[in-house]
Amino acid sequence: MKFRQAKKKDFSEIMRLYEQFWSPGKIVPKNMKKLKKAWYKLIKANYVHELVIEDKKKLVGHTTLRIIPEFWLKGKMGMIDDVIIDDNYRGKKLAKKMMKELEKVAKKKKVKTLVLYTESYRPKAVKLYEKLNYQKLDKIWYKKEL
Repeated sequence: MKFRQAKKKDFSEIMRLYEQFWSPGKIVPKNMKKLKKAWYKLIKANYVHELVIEDKKKLVGHTTLRIIPEFWLKGKMGMIDDVIIDDNYRGKKLAKKMMKELEKVAKKKKVKTLVLYTESYRPKAVKLYEKLNYQKLDKIWYKKEL
């Protein structure tokens, strides 16, 4: 298994992962063509890092790091979106490895603080973030100083 930046060709596989991540039928993009076009713009942006895990040419994990200049912090803040692991690959500590890889990217980019959100109905995610020293800020937000 290897980590790498997402490429244009990964869009369909990433959408497959999102289908597993979202509750069935809960969030379904209405215009996939428009979504694809927007995502292509994002992966070109230098402030967005789309990280994937690949196993034998199959995507089995995905997450996004958005880097935001933050004058209060006198530096950069990173926002982590949607840490997703393929249902068939869960329980193999891939989410933990992906988070560690994302933190390496953030440090290289001189990010001082990482933030993320999760829902209480995802207790495994909550446990993971707390194990990785993310501090709970409120009901859904967590942060970690690098």
